[in-house]
Amino acid sequence: MAANDEVVMNDLIDPTTKASRSMSSEGERLMSQDEETFMEDDHIASRFNRSNSLKRSLRYSLFANSLLLFIVMMGTVVWVTDGWPFTWNMSLRRNNPYSPWLDEWKFDFHDDEINGTMWDLDSIFRQLPGNPEGDAEWERVTALSLITFKAEQLKKMGRNPREAAKVPPEWGHGDDEYVASLDVQHLLHCLWRLRAYIFFPYYFEPDLGPGSNTMNMPWQHKAHCLHCLDVILQDLRCRPNVVVNTWEFIDGAQRPFVDVRNKVQCVNHNAILDWQKKKTYLSMEDYQALRSRPDSVFQIKPVGVDPQLDNLEKVWSE
Repeated sequence: MAANDEVVMNDLIDPTTKASRSMSSEGERLMSQDEETFMEDDHIASRFNRSNSLKRSLRYSLFANSLLLFIVMMGTVVWVTDGWPFTWNMSLRRNNPYSPWLDEWKFDFHDDEINGTMWDLDSIFRQLPGNPEGDAEWERVTALSLITFKAEQLKKMGRNPREAAKVPPEWGHGDDEYVASLDVQHLLHCLWRLRAYIFFPYYFEPDLGPGSNTMNMPWQHKAHCLHCLDVILQDLRCRPNVVVNTWEFIDGAQRPFVDVRNKVQCVNHNAILDWQKKKTYLSMEDYQALRSRPDSVFQIKPVGVDPQLDNLEKVWSE
């Protein structure tokens, strides 16, 4: 008997066999559908995971590229703007008019302390005139030297090169060198000058004679003295520091005294003096030679000063 005939005979004898076989076939079909559904879900999940992985990769790539772009931009800013915001030079640029000095010298500050107590008589700068070490140090730190800058730099300062003293080309320094000096050294020079006027008999009596003093000294000296007082006052009022002094009691005193020992941030002034010295090639003899100015340059007379300009030479050159 054939196999199919046998199956038919069994179904006729036992109907449950047919039902059982039918249920088995249905189960196999359902299992097959479940497997297909599982495989499809697994395929969808795999695609979803790949999509998420791609998105994460894109995010990481975008972040890395943005970080790289930021670094490149900051590097460019540092290179173009002399270090902003990481150096003192750019901070000084933001708070001051253009200065060619900032083009050529990098400022750096360090922690220090100003000792302003009245009893620090050991300070080299508190020695009386005639002390060799004290006089030499005053002369060193207040040195005012002639340096030079270019016409374009003067224009950026708002100055007219035609009104500035120009180094003659025949001196061998080119045709674009204009005489200048550092204002900080001018102020220090004025401070030294006021010290000289305080000790007038020591510094001026040998030339001006006995009995001479700041009240009867020649008008050239009066002009210089009052100029120095005024310009230092203006500078201090224009750019005050932010240090706060406390008042303290001292043994043996009935009232408190101001404590002027202050923690500060200081520039290296000795480095400024070194830079000024390296940039200086004009001597006092050169300065005297520059007094005769070419016709092509305007002569700017000092405002409010008696036109006896020749009498000023001795005062300005001292």
